[in-house]
Amino acid sequence: MSDVEVLYIIGTGRSGSTLLANLLGSTEGMFSAGELRFIWDRGFAEDRRCGCSLRFAACPTWSGIVDRAFGDERPDLARMQHEVGRVSRVRQLPQLLTGRLDEDAVQAAAGYYLENVERLYHSVAAQSGAMVVDSSKLPTYCHLLHQIPSLRLRIVHLVRDPRATAHSWKRLRATGAVDGDEEEMDRFSVWKSAALWDIWNSTARHLFARRSDYLQVRYEDLVTDPQGTIERVRGFAGLPPDGGPFIDGHTVRLAENHAVAGNPNRRRNGDIRLVEDDEWRTALGPVDRAAVTMMTAPVLGRFGYPLSTRTPVR
Repeated sequence: MSDVEVLYIIGTGRSGSTLLANLLGSTEGMFSAGELRFIWDRGFAEDRRCGCSLRFAACPTWSGIVDRAFGDERPDLARMQHEVGRVSRVRQLPQLLTGRLDEDAVQAAAGYYLENVERLYHSVAAQSGAMVVDSSKLPTYCHLLHQIPSLRLRIVHLVRDPRATAHSWKRLRATGAVDGDEEEMDRFSVWKSAALWDIWNSTARHLFARRSDYLQVRYEDLVTDPQGTIERVRGFAGLPPDGGPFIDGHTVRLAENHAVAGNPNRRRNGDIRLVEDDEWRTALGPVDRAAVTMMTAPVLGRFGYPLSTRTPVR
């Protein structure tokens, strides 16, 4: 079995991973598959909408991928959902960060799961003929994928100012994943979002920053210089420059994608002007802002963010 090239995007929710994946998927040689960790529930079980706006089961691209991967022998869905939850939960982040995770137990528990995941990723690569862009974000899942020798992972760690992500987690927004768009996306308190930002980003940096296949990218740099940032990521992935989706420095022509799960923005395509979502600078109250700053202060500087937010971060 030949190796499959995978670009894995790590980052907390509301950090711009959908935008980054959409941009990369609109360039030559890259296929934005969305958050593949969730394909077993949001794709197979719940039949949510693909990035092309069709339901998962009705999307010809995913039908072809699934048939190629599994044929008539489909995985036990309940077992797949159970095992991915057991071996890549968010609550395992502190164990990874402190080195207390039982690696042998995880690998033994994940044997059946990893076998089917390997078949899935190989099928995505074969069907698309491109590098697989997986925006699952979770460091524990990325760590799990490293147990599959035939997957050649490159890790892009996407970081955004924690005060911006805290504000985004507070906003009401529909998922657009079901008919009528009535289901809302998850919402977190500023305390929970700040805690996740600390643990999530610290774990990712601790596990992967010393590796040659790791690249850190900031959301603020992505929206300030999108073309330059995308070329930097493509170079890191071993791909040549491709200015294809860029009409000018900040206007892109996003191609239709087949992201299986993620932010509803994955269904946006056509000509789009990229600007920083900085509503938090005026909408996030001083108490909430101070709380997030206090909780993330020990690691803010490691990612290039100041304690003060009086001026825009650049």
